[in-house]
Amino acid sequence: MLHVKGITKSYSTRVVLNGLSFDLEESQLLAVTGGNGSGKSTLLKGIVGEISFDEGSVTLDKDVTWAYLPQQLPETDLNAIQYLLSVFPPLTEAFHKITSESDPFAYAEALDAFHSLGGYEVEREIDRNLAYFGFSESDGKKAMTAFSEGEKRLLGIIRLMLSGARLFLLDEPTNHLDIGHCVMLEEYILQKKEERKAFLLVSHDRAFIDRVADRTLYLERGAYFSVEGGYSALLSHKEQSFSTQVRHAQTLQRKIRQLERAITQTKQWAQKTERKKQDNPHADKGYIGHKSARLAKRATGVTGRLSALAQSLKEEKPFVEKPINLSFLEYPVPSRVVLRAQQLEKRFEERTVLSNVSIDCSTRDRIGIIGENGSGKTTLIRILVNDLPADAGDCYRNDAVRWVYLPQDIRQFFAYEVLMDNLTRYDHSEVFIRQALGAARIRNERVFSKVGELSRGELMRCALVAAILAKAEFLFLDEPTNHLDIESLEVLHSLIEQFSGGVLFISHDRYFIAQQAKTLYWLTGGSLRLMEA
Repeated sequence: MLHVKGITKSYSTRVVLNGLSFDLEESQLLAVTGGNGSGKSTLLKGIVGEISFDEGSVTLDKDVTWAYLPQQLPETDLNAIQYLLSVFPPLTEAFHKITSESDPFAYAEALDAFHSLGGYEVEREIDRNLAYFGFSESDGKKAMTAFSEGEKRLLGIIRLMLSGARLFLLDEPTNHLDIGHCVMLEEYILQKKEERKAFLLVSHDRAFIDRVADRTLYLERGAYFSVEGGYSALLSHKEQSFSTQVRHAQTLQRKIRQLERAITQTKQWAQKTERKKQDNPHADKGYIGHKSARLAKRATGVTGRLSALAQSLKEEKPFVEKPINLSFLEYPVPSRVVLRAQQLEKRFEERTVLSNVSIDCSTRDRIGIIGENGSGKTTLIRILVNDLPADAGDCYRNDAVRWVYLPQDIRQFFAYEVLMDNLTRYDHSEVFIRQALGAARIRNERVFSKVGELSRGELMRCALVAAILAKAEFLFLDEPTNHLDIESLEVLHSLIEQFSGGVLFISHDRYFIAQQAKTLYWLTGGSLRLMEA
């Protein structure tokens, strides 16, 4: 269905895609993942023609049509029904005449045109899709601007599916979706695969990839590899590949050291021969000089060949990212109560967001809070950290516990424009701070970047390092995995795993929840309910 052969794309001197090839057949889903800047969105944009590849080819089988969902949907002033119908321009025109025409004869002609174009069948399909994702009948008349980002995302996906395309290219389709809608989308895509549709999608949602992917393509530093299956298969392959790379790197390192010793010995031998010539006053200077020059020339040739071989081995030596190790940052965290919240209430105008909510936290807890978008999760965490007053109830906070709150907009955590200026206040040397940032893979001159120049994943890692430098005993995290790439998610997991204190977090990321939550609450209808393990 889709055939990608040897595509290459560079930006200035940075190679993003290098000889990438793959095929995608009907009823298959290929998930593409990797770190920020690895070329995931570039790949989709090149396939749909928004940008040009430097080399390679992209071909579609005969009669294959495609539809594309970008990361950022364009703004529109249409209502939901108009937006969904806009995938069919002739239908859109007929629908506009129906809803605006006052002349009865013109109205009848518009109805007839709408019917002949299959408009009523499309309307039924729209109603079916809207109902599947939980939209009400009245939502069809709402302006697109009135929907949440997650709802807009779902409407964008529905619009694509109505197009009749056979190949769908989706860039981060689960962005802004809560867990319930992610599960619905998974079932929806699996159903479409049974209808012989094919999907090429970019995603950082590990549970989603595991559920829907037939193959997973991983992009990294211009290289790539693919595995059969989803994220779990990818992770297993990476772990095996890491062990293989480590062994290969160690073997090459031994060869390099042997060659460097040989180079040193050859140079020493040539120098020793030259000294013998100079130190022997009775020797035949002409003969020894000629022999010495011949040996020196041979030594120089050998040294050059050995140096070239050593350099080629260094270039062959693979880059092996060291596992994150924060043992040098460890500090004791005593077991004690962080807070006790009792019967919290919160209303916004006529809407009750929280009702009779109670929760206790200690420095030994790992608590996750889940719920639908708009259920009040962020409101609750802001009340717990004293960033928002409750209308009723009590919240005891232990002032002896050092805690840190990382909001959804992580940029708000940083008070200073330059990253390093935010970390030097914790009474550590610059060398120590850079070592800590390096452990979180923020390295070299990146540590002196402006906060606005760093990705959300980099900022989240830096904020966690800051919390550890401050010797925090408890973390409050509001959607810490939002918009993070796979690499940042893996680093985030390692940082939190090695954190000595307690954590309370809000998340829609099922993989992260399964990794981190020892206690899980569901916030629904204003009430907080403990979920059974």
